[in-house]
Amino acid sequence: MPSSPETLARFSGSYDVVAQSGPKAFEFTQIDLRFNRDSNGIASANVRLTNGETSVDYVYLNCGYPGDRIANNFSASEKPGDSEVIRCQQSVPRGPVLFMARAVDGRPLKFAGYSGGVISAMLAKTVVSETGWKIGLNWGPDTHSGYAVRRRPESSADTTGALRTAE
Repeated sequence: MPSSPETLARFSGSYDVVAQSGPKAFEFTQIDLRFNRDSNGIASANVRLTNGETSVDYVYLNCGYPGDRIANNFSASEKPGDSEVIRCQQSVPRGPVLFMARAVDGRPLKFAGYSGGVISAMLAKTVVSETGWKIGLNWGPDTHSGYAVRRRPESSADTTGALRTAE
């Protein structure tokens, strides 16, 4: 289901990672997202995952609202409309499925990242996003990572130009 242009604009930006849960190999310090829509209303995204001086870029060809069940599950909300959620799939190069949520009322969002199966899931720490924003990356059937993020001021956003929209 397509996300509104307003939601895509609200979610586009640069985010500092303030807490995370998941495998060490998937730790990041900053996540940059730029959403755009084509003439048919299909949303895509340019995403940069950064850890210090190292970054990896993905282009997602299919982004939108994942439906109430998935959105409520990811945002840990009981009522549709409490959160805005976007899911992005079909990344190039091949990469994770991306989920991003924002609590409409600014409430903290909780989540547990996990990787490597049942034992790691039991040992995973719970992360609380006090900012009401979170990003989840599903790297495979048993490898997930979660990030509590804080939006960076526009003046400190990605200045490399690498994440320009593809319109």
